Amino acid sequence: MNDEGAAASAERVDESGGRHVPSTRLLDRRPTLNQMNLLFSGVMLGWAGVFGSGVSVLFSGAILLAFLRLYQRKIVFPSDRAILAVALAFAFYLAADVISGLFHNDGMVTWRQVAKDIPFLGFAFVYARLCLSRREDVLDAVERGAISGAFATLLVTGAELTFTAHDRAEGLAGNPGVLAVISSLVYGICLLAAARHEKRKRWVALLSALAAATALLFTGMRALWPFLLIGPAIPLLVLRPKLHWPAVARGALVAAIPVIAVGYLAYDVVETRVNALVQSVEKIEAGKHDVSLGRRVVIWKHGLEKAEENPIIGSGPGSIQEDSAEVFGVSHYHNFLLNALVKSGVPGVLAILGLFIVPLVVVVRRLRPADETGLAGLSLLLTLQITFLLSGSVGIMLGHDIHDALFIYGTIVACFLVAGKQTLPTTPTLSHAGTASS
Repeated sequence: MNDEGAAASAERVDESGGRHVPSTRLLDRRPTLNQMNLLFSGVMLGWAGVFGSGVSVLFSGAILLAFLRLYQRKIVFPSDRAILAVALAFAFYLAADVISGLFHNDGMVTWRQVAKDIPFLGFAFVYARLCLSRREDVLDAVERGAISGAFATLLVTGAELTFTAHDRAEGLAGNPGVLAVISSLVYGICLLAAARHEKRKRWVALLSALAAATALLFTGMRALWPFLLIGPAIPLLVLRPKLHWPAVARGALVAAIPVIAVGYLAYDVVETRVNALVQSVEKIEAGKHDVSLGRRVVIWKHGLEKAEENPIIGSGPGSIQEDSAEVFGVSHYHNFLLNALVKSGVPGVLAILGLFIVPLVVVVRRLRPADETGLAGLSLLLTLQITFLLSGSVGIMLGHDIHDALFIYGTIVACFLVAGKQTLPTTPTLSHAGTASS
């Protein structure tokens, strides 16, 4: 073969941009930025129950790498005003704590808490990195990650309850509440995949949803259990898949067997938690608050009293943890609005509401009814937001490293699926070296 023929045969089509890029042995061995995007998306939204705080480390690394790629001109900072509005809403969440911290500066205690919010500044940068990929490919990667992650999470939680002394599953998340949020999100994504696909893929997705539901039950987190009923309604109402009802009826009969198995496996955990709830209500009615729900009532009352002291600017990011830990031995007030009000006052409440309202408004306004990928993005966003609202109603919403990473990246992916488009930089360097080489 002559030199020209060898050169022609060495050319390949780059996955993220469709350009012809010279191939070398070194480049062939290195994953492209597009491939890394897809793997990263699947791991972040599907495998957090297995990797635990590793996903927050991955997300922090993604922000730093996005800065580097922007400096190298391998990604393009988003110019879409709607996406920038979402990025500003996320940045304002940090700004509210900074403002309150300046008024109530308790030194390192304050600024350690503020530093935890820094990842919220990374929205636009990680979004820019994701724009190297196609929306459809990202959606497929997220679905594959959730389906595989659901089975892996069930194995981890099942082994934990079988071979350890834990009576509630924590997984590598290290906390039943955090694992419940992860399992709920994975459950919703698996149901989304089931609504989008047919035949064998639908059955696999449904089985994985059942695995995630089982893991959710194993956590014993009653606040997230309503999502087991809410979750299926989201993709059905948003995507409105065409269902062949005789086939659905036959499928329900087949599904009865694994559902019964799940009921058997999770019965002890569910029974214990339901009995605990009944006993808590009875004790509260008798004026006793020495149970889980009773302690929450006391915490909420104390939080309201604390909020009344500084309703406008709050008591500072550092004071909330010190106060709640000193009085109750916990790090938050078990309600996201109360937590925000005590910590940062009115700006904090507006900031945390903006994290939900602004992305939802952007997604709904940019949605095209015939765009299946965009509809899937809306379904993902609703799944994410309802999961976190349920968690934050009686527990923690944000302020935990895994929660923050999942919420930020889940919102990034949802917005990208609806409003995003593949954006490739055009520089001489990238034209010859490959737009997606890592």
